[in-house]
Amino acid sequence: MRSFVTAMGLAFYRGECLFIPKEGTRRLAPLKAATLDPITSLQPKDHLQAFADTCDDAIADKRRIDEAVALFDYTATLRYDNSKPADYAGQGAVKRGLGRLLHTEEAASWRWAHVVNDEEGARARLTATRADGKGDAHLDLEASLLEDGAISALNVIP
Repeated sequence: MRSFVTAMGLAFYRGECLFIPKEGTRRLAPLKAATLDPITSLQPKDHLQAFADTCDDAIADKRRIDEAVALFDYTATLRYDNSKPADYAGQGAVKRGLGRLLHTEEAASWRWAHVVNDEEGARARLTATRADGKGDAHLDLEASLLEDGAISALNVIP
C-alpha cells in the first residue's frame, strides 16, 4: 500500500493509520483514538439493544452521536417513511439524519420500548414526549442487520 494523507490529516503508511500532529510537519505519530467494543462480540438479539443504548447516550450528549453511527455499515441507509419521506445513504448522511431525529426541539425526552431481534427482523418503538406537553409521539424502527451485526438499513415509521 502506498502512503497518502487525507484531508483530515490522517496519514496511511504500509497499512497503518498515522496522525500528522501539525499542519506542514512531516513527523508522524501513532494515531490515538477512542475505540468502541466490537459489536460482533454481542449476541445477535442484542444488536438493536446496543443501538438503543448508544442512542440514549447520544441524546444526553450530542457529541456521542458518532458512537451510534459507528454501529451502522459504511453504506447503510436511514429512511423516514412519513408524509415527507427522507433517505439518508452512507454513514455521514446517517449521522445527519440521526442528529435531526434525536436532537429535535419538539421532543423533551425519548424512551425505548419493545426492542426485539428475531427471525422476522430487528424492531423497536421509540417514543418522544413532546416539548409542548401535547402527549407522546411514537416511532417504529425496523432494522436490517448484517452478519457481523452492523446495521445495514434502518426505517423509521411514524
